[in-house]
Amino acid sequence: MMLLVLLAACSQKDNDADKDSQPAIPPTPATIPWQRPQTAISQETPLVQLTGLLRLHQQTVNDVAFSANGTRMASVGADNITAVWNLANGETLFIQSDNDGRRVFFGPNDETLITVNRDGIARVWTMDMSPPRKMNELLSFAGHDVAAGLVTQSPDRTLLAFGARSGGVRIWQIPAGQLTADIAAHNDAIQYLAFSPDNTMLVSLSADRGLRVWSVPDGRLLYDLVNPQEREVEQMPLRATFSPDSSRLAVANLNGIELWDMTTGESLYFIETAEHNASGALIFSPDGTLLVGCGLQPIIGIWAADSSDWVAGVPIPGQSCVSAAFSPDSTLLITLPQPGRELYLWNLANLKNAPSSDDIQLDVANRETMGLFAGPRFWNLAWSDDGRFIAVLDELGPIYILTAAAN
Repeated sequence: MMLLVLLAACSQKDNDADKDSQPAIPPTPATIPWQRPQTAISQETPLVQLTGLLRLHQQTVNDVAFSANGTRMASVGADNITAVWNLANGETLFIQSDNDGRRVFFGPNDETLITVNRDGIARVWTMDMSPPRKMNELLSFAGHDVAAGLVTQSPDRTLLAFGARSGGVRIWQIPAGQLTADIAAHNDAIQYLAFSPDNTMLVSLSADRGLRVWSVPDGRLLYDLVNPQEREVEQMPLRATFSPDSSRLAVANLNGIELWDMTTGESLYFIETAEHNASGALIFSPDGTLLVGCGLQPIIGIWAADSSDWVAGVPIPGQSCVSAAFSPDSTLLITLPQPGRELYLWNLANLKNAPSSDDIQLDVANRETMGLFAGPRFWNLAWSDDGRFIAVLDELGPIYILTAAAN
């Protein structure tokens, strides 16, 4: 099925080498005049522009997190630096060196910062604004007593779940560092963890091909959706996401997406896809009406979340998709293809107006129209909960901040 799109830069193909190669064009200028956004990026303000460049990290930024109140952003890098940024002016509030952070999270009420290293050791920091501003380590704990592979945070920011290579899952209350559940979840490495938006459930996917849902915070088994000990399982689950109202669970495997009812634990329907077409990203729109999947295929699939009906396929010729995020009002979709030379912001307004998927034309902004420099290669992105900031991570360290374009 063909989809016509207004895509200026989509024909360019990139067969660059591995992630560590240097860009062909020199790095960006040292500074960008910081502009504080007054509104969220949305259907009312669908145009975005580069309004800030954060230059501190000298190596890849491993992770970023936005504070709940939308005033700060934290970053942890492969250079062992942790930074907290003031989003009002783009300046650093705190810099902590010699901290091997792979993930970073703000704690409840933005009062603490939690960093987690590759071994699953969590460090809880307080942030003292009195001169001289500094981060103080409050406590540390090991997410698991064996090698921990994954960590994710609950939407209310009060819990961290750690998945181990042994198949165990532990749930910790933060910032107190109290263990609330120690679960022998699976017989092989945990591949994916996700909390439900209502903070009551945790889904775990394992290399043993198991798929289970646990109550939070006690870790009681709610649904044993796929048990490889009871029957042979052909497809390994790759990633999962709950609907915004927590009533459904979407799970992607090699060749499709299965939707589960979280009130009964029953399968609702299965969406067949091309191979690995939802292995890169699987997300519901915030209003719960759309389900988006993208992966190793050069197309982004969009389905009606309540019926599994095909809505549209957005082509990204010669590329695959590694990350996607919706605007809070569900009208815009940003996607990051590999090998990271492009970035696309799709306006989904025409999805509701087209008589059929064959007639859909989606307006799209690309790297050039958003004011991003040629040369740097991106590897990840994050959209703040309040919709005002999109952070795009350069492999070499700079963080590019996109906001709604001024009228």
